[in-house]
Amino acid sequence: MTHHAGGCVCGAIRYQLDSEPLFVVKCHCRDCQRSSGTDGAVVMGVASKSFRITTGQPASYPYTGDSGQAVERFFCSACGAPLYTKAAAAEGLRFVRLVSLDDSDAYAPGAHIYCASAKPWTFATLPKFDLMPPS
Repeated sequence: MTHHAGGCVCGAIRYQLDSEPLFVVKCHCRDCQRSSGTDGAVVMGVASKSFRITTGQPASYPYTGDSGQAVERFFCSACGAPLYTKAAAAEGLRFVRLVSLDDSDAYAPGAHIYCASAKPWTFATLPKFDLMPPS
């Protein structure tokens, strides 16, 4: 059985995945933009039954999503790191933030979704720097 672990920045919340993700996508919906503070979030869709919190208790923020159904975002109340989302429109799934995995290089997005709400600059070709740009 596959096991992956992850958690928040400060380590107060830890989780374990007992299966491979069903999919990995970069979501550009307005909710992911707002919760990530950038142009979207890379999330893994995992079966709820294979996801469990092993340390701590995440805080949550419930709201009504674009679907008109309930959505709840879970995060660390100490460091603020977003961890996962559950949505009534996708019962049986958890949408786990890829960057919260201990080995976040293990997977890459297979698609972009909600591109209709993507920022106009999201897919622009910009200069790239390994670290900070030269002054």
